[in-house]
Amino acid sequence: MKHFVFYSQKRKLFSLLFCVLFLNFKTQIIQNLVNNYSFEDTIKCPDFAGAVIFSKYWFNPVFPSSPDYFNSCANFSTVAAPNSTVVGVPLNYYGFQIPRTGNAYAGFATYCVNPTQYRENIKNKLKQTLKFGKTYCVTFYVSLEEFSRFTSANIGFYLSNDSIINGTASPPTIINATPAFETSTLIGDSINWIKENGIYVANGTENFITFGNFRNDANTIKQQIKPLINVSGYDGALYYIDDISVVEIGNADAGLAVIKKCAADSVILGTDSAWDATYSWQGSVGGWQSTLSCTNCPNPVAKPLVTTKYYLTKQQCSITTSDSVIVSIITPTTQARAGNDTIICLGDAIQIGTKDSLSFTSYVWLQAAGLSCTNCATPIANPTVATIYNLQRKECSFVSNDSVKITIDDCIPTFTAPNIFTPNYDGVNDTWYINFSAINHHIKNFTMNIYDRWGLPVYSTVSSYSTPAIKWDGHTMSGEACSNGVYFYVVSFNINDEQHQLKGHLSLLR
Repeated sequence: MKHFVFYSQKRKLFSLLFCVLFLNFKTQIIQNLVNNYSFEDTIKCPDFAGAVIFSKYWFNPVFPSSPDYFNSCANFSTVAAPNSTVVGVPLNYYGFQIPRTGNAYAGFATYCVNPTQYRENIKNKLKQTLKFGKTYCVTFYVSLEEFSRFTSANIGFYLSNDSIINGTASPPTIINATPAFETSTLIGDSINWIKENGIYVANGTENFITFGNFRNDANTIKQQIKPLINVSGYDGALYYIDDISVVEIGNADAGLAVIKKCAADSVILGTDSAWDATYSWQGSVGGWQSTLSCTNCPNPVAKPLVTTKYYLTKQQCSITTSDSVIVSIITPTTQARAGNDTIICLGDAIQIGTKDSLSFTSYVWLQAAGLSCTNCATPIANPTVATIYNLQRKECSFVSNDSVKITIDDCIPTFTAPNIFTPNYDGVNDTWYINFSAINHHIKNFTMNIYDRWGLPVYSTVSSYSTPAIKWDGHTMSGEACSNGVYFYVVSFNINDEQHQLKGHLSLLR
């Protein structure tokens, strides 16, 4: 970077002795649109100054300037200098600096005594084109290179749709562009990383971002802090840069307006985790801090025991937005309700249970026969025999029970008429009757008449006492035993208002 000699000349100054590679454990956050934001991905371990192109996705937009790439994999050099390292980390030709994150950073000149108007810039192709009308927070961290003789302001960035802003022959000149942001005060800290950021509203064509000083010498804010020593690379304002991000600014979003939960359960608040944004949570009740896993992270775990309103403040660059969410604690008030005892026709089905609160509620039916499900609120019951269904309902930690009885009714009874009976008092087939599959309220207006072979009435039901369950015991209405022989019957009745009449003969054998 700062030797101010051409690229080919720099290669002759340094030789590679060894290279130690370090794994980068930093997680890339998806909202950051800058490729290789921390300069960790290498195309090649740098072995000379001015090799920013060895950091993947980064390049120099103005040739033949020479912005630098520093990485812990770089070797030591034998070049005589205040420090013997060249582009290593943390010790290098320009001073000592630990990366803000990872193992690498870049560097560039914002001002130079000789040659005048010399500038160095670094450029990156973004992961995607910026969206029209959207506001972005652009953040970067800089630190003054230790052996710089000057400090400067005017460190800024420029967003463009093309890859080369300004190419020139020699010497490298200032990029003819108005930066979207630039620092206004001198940055003279060579120990700490100084955070800088600016807001940018996109026009929808930006694909590249460029960093550096876009002002000429006369308009650059600068200050000499050390005597000039006429050593290439030191007589100017030189800066390390690390952790660059371009992130779309979004409003704070604490989550749903109301989140319901049981007292013993936990919920996660917040819907995003924006790169380099700051988050601050507050609560509406005393002791709320103990109910959050953290108060300054994007997605804290909340476990309040009482209903609490949480307030989120989110800041990206200078834009602050806020939101809130109520975590409502469920107080169980509903008992298990299995439904009302019911009679159904054989073969029919009925829905039992009650569709109450399904949130944080579980249902278990302890009798499974004839149920469409055993763990839902309102199963369909289709039993073949009378059945009692027991419901166990659990809402949060509150358990209650209820039951419902489903009785089976033969709504369309079937029937047969025997043609022989033996009233000999042996307890077997001693009576004659209409054999119904079920005797119930569906059978009405039942009458039975028995005649002998000459058509004379032998037995007849009395209308006021006539029921489908009545049976003829082989005697006349006066109580005399009928003799063996063939008799005739006429039986009538209604089933569900449908009239039936049965006529036939039967044999009486004693």
